[in-house]
Amino acid sequence: MTASIMYNRPFHDGNSASTLIWGHTRSLPDNAIFNSYASESTVRVRSRNYVWTRIENVDRSNEPILGENPLPPNFQEQPIGRVQTYTFGYDRDFDLMIPRAASALGAQGTARWRSSEIRLWLPPSRRGRVRAIPALVGGCTIIPGRLHIPVRPGRSA
Repeated sequence: MTASIMYNRPFHDGNSASTLIWGHTRSLPDNAIFNSYASESTVRVRSRNYVWTRIENVDRSNEPILGENPLPPNFQEQPIGRVQTYTFGYDRDFDLMIPRAASALGAQGTARWRSSEIRLWLPPSRRGRVRAIPALVGGCTIIPGRLHIPVRPGRSA
């Protein structure tokens, strides 16, 4: 189940556009519940400058860790932790010499926090047992930023 709400507010020489997103998943065999939240906002200032942020908070389960392997007997999907991601960015539009094309020069950076109680679920052993290893993987990870130059359809001449 998902729900989202979007809002756009124009102002002189710009606008602000925001979205709130919620996702809810319930595991059918055992009724385990997982929630995800996201908030995203972009502000355009003076027609050519954009500032944005995205904040995510996601419950993780042990099922994706198994990958393409079949589920072991008596497998129960369980929460294994929460991941929070914060992304911030900026870019400035500039005109290209190509008709009806525009571009921008920008940068973006991301930081990610993980729950300190995540347990790593390994594929079943040869005897068919699911193995769990407690891992202290909590803390903050700074993901290197990026520079970007997108090319997109632009304003008509």
